[in-house]
Amino acid sequence: VLADIPAGHWIIALALTVAAGGVLFALLGKDPVEGLTTVFIKPLTTWFGFSELLVKAAPAIVARDRIAGAAAAVARGAGVIVMDDGMQNPSLAKDVVIAVVDAEAGIGNGLCLPAGPLRVPLSAQLRQAAALLLIGSGAAGEAVAATASAAGLQVLRGSLRPDPAAVAALQEKGLLAFAGIGRPAKFFRTLEEAGLDVRRRRDFPDHHAYSPAEAEALLREARDAGLTLVTTAKDQVRWPAAAARPAVLSVTLVLEAGDEARFDALLSARAPSAT
Repeated sequence: VLADIPAGHWIIALALTVAAGGVLFALLGKDPVEGLTTVFIKPLTTWFGFSELLVKAAPAIVARDRIAGAAAAVARGAGVIVMDDGMQNPSLAKDVVIAVVDAEAGIGNGLCLPAGPLRVPLSAQLRQAAALLLIGSGAAGEAVAATASAAGLQVLRGSLRPDPAAVAALQEKGLLAFAGIGRPAKFFRTLEEAGLDVRRRRDFPDHHAYSPAEAEALLREARDAGLTLVTTAKDQVRWPAAAARPAVLSVTLVLEAGDEARFDALLSARAPSAT
């Protein structure tokens, strides 16, 4: 939901600074603007787990001081800076803000914390955004998309597709699935929609760091039941290093036909010219 939209940057030198939701560019698997190097910046307080995923797509900087982190990114050749968890942080001005919404969840009850999931009212968040990216399908998301469109925002649409090789490796196996993400049920459903046989499900709090005892308990349960243990890529990086590794089902964000070109045009229009 919008409560979890990362981002927020400041133009430094020739860097295009982009506010984006979730792991948008990591999932796209490409630099958002051709010819410009992408660098991710992650706050020090929430680095565990997510940064390890970001570095697979682009260099990642963990910084307590966001301005210093952005300057370090530029010094390392960044042409595009994507900052996680900073949409409401005023220390860095934003060139592009892309609001990302799970279409099934929408914005919950639409209220701000502690009564609801939002950090800032929806109207205030949309005033910052250049576009809204709706992931998946659902009436709750469509309502947000209608509001965004009425406010003059571009509405992009995409879906999360499981890795075909991972799906093939898990075919004809009984699975014990576990996840410590915002909505574990969504991961379990992704497995089932891929035609996989999920026999047992175990959910943990979001950002959960698995203890050696928890890892051993899950491995033992799977072993005793003759099942294969499977989780998300985000959970695997929070798994104890000394424990046997579970299988992973990773996903890729795929934009609808025509929307990838619109996305590229949105960023390219704001890219600084090299001089």
